[in-house]
Amino acid sequence: MKLVKQICPIILLILFSGALPRTSLAEDAAPPTPAQREWLAKLAVQWAKARGNTEAQRQLVDQAIQIGPLAVEQLGRKIQPQYTRAMNDYGKAFEFQAKKLKTAPVADVLASNPRLPAMREEVVALGESMQQLTSAVGKSTISDFESYLGEQEDALLRRYRLGPVWSQLDPQEIAAIEATNEQRRQQSLPALTVDLLLVQTARDHSRDMVTLDFFAHESPVEGKTTFSDRASRFGAVAHGENIYYGSPSGAAAVTGWMNSPPHRANILKEDYQRIGIGRHNSHWTQLFGM
Repeated sequence: MKLVKQICPIILLILFSGALPRTSLAEDAAPPTPAQREWLAKLAVQWAKARGNTEAQRQLVDQAIQIGPLAVEQLGRKIQPQYTRAMNDYGKAFEFQAKKLKTAPVADVLASNPRLPAMREEVVALGESMQQLTSAVGKSTISDFESYLGEQEDALLRRYRLGPVWSQLDPQEIAAIEATNEQRRQQSLPALTVDLLLVQTARDHSRDMVTLDFFAHESPVEGKTTFSDRASRFGAVAHGENIYYGSPSGAAAVTGWMNSPPHRANILKEDYQRIGIGRHNSHWTQLFGM
């Protein structure tokens, strides 16, 4: 999924589509003052001069907000096409690098191409300008544009890391898998590949623990006594298991496991190549396969 598709339309839809008011001077509306008319007449030239100058752009945005909706609308329509082009160019360049460095964090992707930081800076400056304008008319739903952009970049890399299975995992399961692989990365161990059959097995055991009110590796359900038994029912092979109870957070589950030597040993076992994690409420099961 392209970054342009993943980020650009979402932000445009939320921030820009229909967000800026289309203002007309009704008979009972106060006409712009001479100073305001002069500012509006010079807007195109002023914005062109401000390109690449973040501080000058901010000043123009502040001025437009002070003048009122007509100025907000006109300035927004100057900024929007520039933002769209900048986002498209940045999205394509970021995606190209992300495909090559899918296991790297966003900072490493940006550092891999000397053009990317400047392209991103332009996108952020234009996006923040639009965010201010839409906020001025009560339409913006994003409080911090740069943080939102960073979340979308992280999401794209996460999809590359997990592959097609990401859409079949809930966000906290993804968080637990990511946290597990980060622990392995810190020990120079290879990342574990998600096995959806192990995911199904893990979810089933977590569900059983909740519905049958037990917390153990050994299940009271016939045919599901051991994790190996449970995995075979789903057509999988498992070689290790961790269980956790106490929080619906994937990061919390991994922290709990890392604080327990036997569970930590499972997470950092060099022979393991596959992983399946399943959550039901605050019960977690983590399975490993070679």
